[in-house]
Amino acid sequence: MAEVLTAIDLTKLHISNDATTDAAAARNEAAWAWYASIGSPKLFVAPLVGYSEPAFRVLCRTLGAQCCSTPMIDAAGYAASPRYRAEYAFSGGAADRPLTAQLGGSDPAALARAAALVAATGHCDAVELNMGCPQRCAKKTGSGAFLMEDPARAVACIKAMRAALDAHNAGRPAGAPKVACVVKIRCFDDVARTLALAAALERAGAEMLTVHGRTRHAGGGRRTAAQLANWDWIRAVKERAGIPVISNGNVRHAADVAACFEATGADGVMSGVGCLRRPHAVFTARAVSSRRDVAAMYCDAAAATSATPRQVHAHLVGKLALTSAAALRRAPDLRALLGALDTAHPWATTGTTPAALAKIFRDLPDDGGDDDRASDDEHGTPVDDGCGGWQKVWRDKRF
Repeated sequence: MAEVLTAIDLTKLHISNDATTDAAAARNEAAWAWYASIGSPKLFVAPLVGYSEPAFRVLCRTLGAQCCSTPMIDAAGYAASPRYRAEYAFSGGAADRPLTAQLGGSDPAALARAAALVAATGHCDAVELNMGCPQRCAKKTGSGAFLMEDPARAVACIKAMRAALDAHNAGRPAGAPKVACVVKIRCFDDVARTLALAAALERAGAEMLTVHGRTRHAGGGRRTAAQLANWDWIRAVKERAGIPVISNGNVRHAADVAACFEATGADGVMSGVGCLRRPHAVFTARAVSSRRDVAAMYCDAAAATSATPRQVHAHLVGKLALTSAAALRRAPDLRALLGALDTAHPWATTGTTPAALAKIFRDLPDDGGDDDRASDDEHGTPVDDGCGGWQKVWRDKRF
């Protein structure tokens, strides 16, 4: 098979049966050994720009998530700028492992340099190539989901990252954990084309594959409602892959997690936007009585991880906030405190601290839990923690 693949001939690729060869078997065995070494996680938190910072990751782990991702990190910026690298401090410590650091970019050399630098921090277990972002910023650089249209470059990127990580792993101290090369993709409308791309990335050295069951055209973030993720597409990838496959899309409740495992046969299930407002509905290892308790737990994590005021503001204010708008309307003083957090200035200028906010949330009067189940925004989005309102919520384009 030709080494260089084009977007045109990708649909014509025969999916090689090289899993029967010794080299492929050894490759796959090493991938599964790495996956086992990090505990064979089943519940994942997706990379979310502006949201999946250390405090939110630690909160989700407290609730039952087993593996988390950083927000997407620009590979070129990380490779070139110490100041940019400082913006991505791994402040979660041992409580924030296993951890995947996700890189965005389309330049193999920059991705290799960034992968080596991230691995050298000693704070992550995998470095992931972002091939899922559908935003305009990715289109400009041919990265994210737009990299799927250039499979030759995508393969070159994975090979470069894998070589850099292999070099890091070869030089690591005895007993130090391996850092794997992994990738996150979307799907094409043509299943055969998706399968060919997944197989090419696996052969190039990817050791785990996360599949978001939407096309690039379905958008992302608040536009995920435009099209439900297609779990059949993910199952098709899982059935042919020789490495761990993680399913992403359509997960807002624990019932969705169970349904996704059954429908896809995936090794793990990832939740992104679906877990932002109610992570305790997706990750259920720890019982909580209301969203106010979750907000307090988040503030505890923010204090422990040195989260900035603006990071805390992102999680406590707005349509994707952990807090209930109804609860904040009943607590105008708290609402004013939270509004002051939308600043680049330090905590000393805000009039509060994460620890103080945690206490305020815990001291809010009990209202019978209606802030957790009621429609809690001005437009009355139906939310049913028993999963009855799932389709209405997911199809609401405001989310």
